[in-house]
Amino acid sequence: MKILFAFALMSALSGVSEITDKIDSTVVIASRAGKDTPVPNVTMEAEELRAPNPVNSLPMTLGMMPSVVATNEGGTGIGYSSLRIRGVPGSQTIVSLNGIALNDAEDQEVFWANIPSLAHYLGSVQIQRGLGTSLCGPGAFGAAVNMVTGNPGEKPSGGASLSYGAFNTFTSVARVATGVLKSGFFAEAAFSYNSTDGYRKGAFGNVYSVYANAGWKGAKDMVKATFLHGKQRTGITWEGISLEQYEWDRRYNPAEGNTDNYRQTHAQLNWRHRFSEYFDSDLTFNYTDGYGYFEYSPRRDIQDNRLLVLRGELKYHNRALSTSGGVYLSDYRGSHYGRLDGLSSDLYSNNSLKREADFWLRAEWSPWYLKGSGLYADVQLRTLRHEMNGPDEYGQVLAYEGADIFVNPRVGANIRMSGKSSLFFSAAYGHREPGRADIQAFAGVKPEKMLDFELGHRFDGAVFKSSATVFAMEYFDMLVETGRLNAGGYAVKENVGKAFRRGVELSGEVDIRIFKVEGNISVSGNRIRGGGNIALSPTVVGMLRWTQYLWPGGTLVFGGKLVGDQYWDNSSDPAQKIPAYCVFDLSLKHNFIFVPGLSIGGYVDNLFNHKYYSYATASGVYPQATINAMCRLAYEF
Repeated sequence: MKILFAFALMSALSGVSEITDKIDSTVVIASRAGKDTPVPNVTMEAEELRAPNPVNSLPMTLGMMPSVVATNEGGTGIGYSSLRIRGVPGSQTIVSLNGIALNDAEDQEVFWANIPSLAHYLGSVQIQRGLGTSLCGPGAFGAAVNMVTGNPGEKPSGGASLSYGAFNTFTSVARVATGVLKSGFFAEAAFSYNSTDGYRKGAFGNVYSVYANAGWKGAKDMVKATFLHGKQRTGITWEGISLEQYEWDRRYNPAEGNTDNYRQTHAQLNWRHRFSEYFDSDLTFNYTDGYGYFEYSPRRDIQDNRLLVLRGELKYHNRALSTSGGVYLSDYRGSHYGRLDGLSSDLYSNNSLKREADFWLRAEWSPWYLKGSGLYADVQLRTLRHEMNGPDEYGQVLAYEGADIFVNPRVGANIRMSGKSSLFFSAAYGHREPGRADIQAFAGVKPEKMLDFELGHRFDGAVFKSSATVFAMEYFDMLVETGRLNAGGYAVKENVGKAFRRGVELSGEVDIRIFKVEGNISVSGNRIRGGGNIALSPTVVGMLRWTQYLWPGGTLVFGGKLVGDQYWDNSSDPAQKIPAYCVFDLSLKHNFIFVPGLSIGGYVDNLFNHKYYSYATASGVYPQATINAMCRLAYEF
């Protein structure tokens, strides 16, 4: 343990990179899985992230990936969206941006509505399923979404896009970048504004975001500052409707007229340094500021929070061995208080403090005589303290002090069968602390634990690609959603003892230049021992998509998403079932050959006008939009 502590402390002044003659501009995060890391994962690059319907929030864009189910409270892509991976909810899915956790430290959720048009600012997104690799901050507990912002290009670039469509939806994005100048300086700025009336009544949205980065790149150093600010004003949509109301008026919203108002700012400063051909360092400082309120006139429920993070990483890499280690230190301070219009005194005021110090080590060994095969191991040590004091929104005095120390180990192996085919196996053990809503709802709530086993095969050919994974996620003291929401719209979870998620994931792709066919399917059993099915965990999730390359510059994409039956609570009562649904989308895009960079596109969601709901709680069901269309005009240089 002393060796681990010393190595991780040294890493606070150090980092990670690929071996090149000079430092490149890629933000390399050691927690990302490589092509031979024995972890099931999929990566979407910038072009793929920008291709879908422009109204889509990032969860909706990722919704076609294996085992992913995405939904939107208001019925369209703007506003509050969420994604589940293998049935794992957002509060147990770690989301990181350039290695910094975006999950709220208390509620453990990521509020995608606060950072609209995020896909336009990213260079890539990697989804890991299972416990994955060791991450900075809160560990993945079934899934991880690892995001990296775009890298400065060598030449100046820019562009803009305008979109308009159903429900009076308007989106716009503008971007300009200098490229890397001879002096090594680079800068980029982007702005996005989106608005919609929404599908459900009162599900309007007015959201905007600003993104900027600037820095300097030298032979052995790169310094980069990143700024991301988002602001939203949306109608409250977290309340569902009864099935009777759904049949009579599926666009009804019981919270119509009430609003959710929030702003969030992320500022990061990153310094990368190459010591030698084998050693690299990475040091990141992050500041996040958030403020907002739910407005149920004449009452406002207000949240005000700050997060400071220092993250350091060191990597040693030679032809056979890749090792890395690091430290992640965070300090979160938040306030929850309520006021009536015209009054300055608080109805309640609850303050919180959460501090965390994490250390991790990781190694991948693949000597030449194993011909691409290798061994993998990593371990994360998480130490955290969480305090909450004062009356909360329910009128109870929330006096809580919790301290936890978690050790999360992982081991695995990759066996190269040929140049294109490999087998992998991994085993991991993880912990996860309860969130604020869990502590409020149940006295004595405990951290949950999980054993994760993954066995898979990958084939990566020029025309055909495929992957297959068999997984078993065994839970102890599992924090499972009850189907109830608290006053702030957060899902309430409770410990249920032993439970499991076990299944098979298959995916494949055929690309023969004139067309491409992609598909995936996941079949799983998700049960509480001695109880029913785990809430919101469909047995079958699948996708099939055909991309047809038409005339020069023309592309047609037709795809469908299948989500099987699921239950919104843990009783397996047929009355609490969300019926299976299958939804198809169509898009047509044309790039003008004689005006390079100019394109026009049309997008139709729910092509066959299927009436369905993708989510439900004790408050009711959440209808999704019927057939709707968007068009986009874009220019890039």
